[in-house]
Amino acid sequence: MQAVLSNEFIRMNNDLLDKVISILREVLGQPELMITEAMTASDVEGWDSFAHINLIMGLEDSYKIQFSTDEIGRMGKVADLISLLQGKLQQKAVVNED
Repeated sequence: MQAVLSNEFIRMNNDLLDKVISILREVLGQPELMITEAMTASDVEGWDSFAHINLIMGLEDSYKIQFSTDEIGRMGKVADLISLLQGKLQQKAVVNED
């Protein structure tokens, strides 16, 4: 059975990917950097552990969230990062509704 993705889900993921790309471009000093969801840090020149920490801090600052050490360790691909970020934002939305 194939999953059907809503337009809202697709738009939200695209918005998150755009934000991740924007922060990565800033962190790496590469304004023309092209990133896809399938890429890993080893696919991008200059994306070392220091840049990864700066990316995480940039996302945490932008979205007012915090990733655990375990979550950071699970960020193998850009898609993993997007998924974790989306989960954090959904948790935040639920907490804010209460």
